[in-house]
Amino acid sequence: MVISGSKSEELSFKLRQYFRPSLPINRHDLFRGREKLIGSLTGALNQDGRHVVIYGERGVGKTSLANMIALDTSFGGPNALVVSHINCESLAQSGDLWKELFREVEFLCKEKKIKLSRASTMELVSFHNLNRVTGGDAQRITRALAKDLKLIYIFDEFDMLEDEDAKRELAETIKLFSDRNAPATIVIVGVADDIENLVKSHQSIERCVSQLKLPRMSKTEIENIIVSCLDTVEMTIEKGAIQEISRIAKGLPHYAHLLGLHTGLFALQHFRTQVVQNDVRGGVTDALDNSMASIERTYQMAVTSSSKVAQYREILLACAVTVSDEFGYFSPTDVCGPLTKIKGAPAKVEAFGRHLHSFCEPDRGSILKKASLSTNRARFRFGNPLLEPYVLMKGLTNSQIKVEDIPTYEPRAVQLELFPQDDL
Repeated sequence: MVISGSKSEELSFKLRQYFRPSLPINRHDLFRGREKLIGSLTGALNQDGRHVVIYGERGVGKTSLANMIALDTSFGGPNALVVSHINCESLAQSGDLWKELFREVEFLCKEKKIKLSRASTMELVSFHNLNRVTGGDAQRITRALAKDLKLIYIFDEFDMLEDEDAKRELAETIKLFSDRNAPATIVIVGVADDIENLVKSHQSIERCVSQLKLPRMSKTEIENIIVSCLDTVEMTIEKGAIQEISRIAKGLPHYAHLLGLHTGLFALQHFRTQVVQNDVRGGVTDALDNSMASIERTYQMAVTSSSKVAQYREILLACAVTVSDEFGYFSPTDVCGPLTKIKGAPAKVEAFGRHLHSFCEPDRGSILKKASLSTNRARFRFGNPLLEPYVLMKGLTNSQIKVEDIPTYEPRAVQLELFPQDDL
């Protein structure tokens, strides 16, 4: 459908409201592709004495999922729901975490005009006089507040907390809350391959936490994000175009939003409300120009070389095209096929193996991460998964690969363990 210039500007504005690559989702009407997880998460949050750990790769939507907790109206109890959601990145110690958290509770009560009892008010104010808020203090304050409030505490970006003692103390506090049946739920959110790497003393809290490893999205979920956002502004997309976007996105919602936005804008620039395959090519170019600066810097560090025959760029692209296992790892031999196709000549591990190890070094931006299974066997993955689609987009714009060269991504394993089997 051909539209006018004014209509194109109007739809461009609306499109930016629904595709949000730079920000976590914080509205129910914008949250798409993870709806089934909300019900499971709500079940865990409503169980007395149980807490939640949400973890997974960077860019899979952990913070967006945590944001939905504050918007959910299905939590039981007559009291007002207060979800205190703090970011651990700038905080140093466990006591700082609790002080920041109770400041947030205080602010939310004032913002929502929640009327607290005298006892709750006095207890909430009391933490200001403490030099350091311990787990015991947190439990005492929580018990007082719970007479008036339904409390959920979210500690986001927990992997960024550098103080290992603080991580251990919070694990001990979770156990204390569970053992004493403290009337609040603690939710920890962070980047990690497993709970052991995220929470210290994890074994002591295994029986009182629901572990939710958030996987990348399936092809269908990625495509649903794009279709539903476009549909909201009365735009459509060709089947071939949406399939191309889902291949490039590699299951990461950030790239579904980034590519959905820029392909839609590219179509509107040509006064069309239907996105076609040519728009994807234009959208990829624009998406590269609007990618995070840190991603661009890491990529340039990885591929820049004074040697004209070094081929770092081609080898890294082959790594991005390679089919990995459910943990994102691939072997050097897995790279041979894609690299052969990119170069148009047979590629042997002996010729590029050292490049893979070099990609793991700081002077190459540590763009790859190595896992050694034995002295003779090493497997590799992208250290930051957001770099993988970026490398693919670079290869597409440089005509080194075609979209059909990129394998369709599907999560291979169920990543949800809300109730450990030994509890049944």
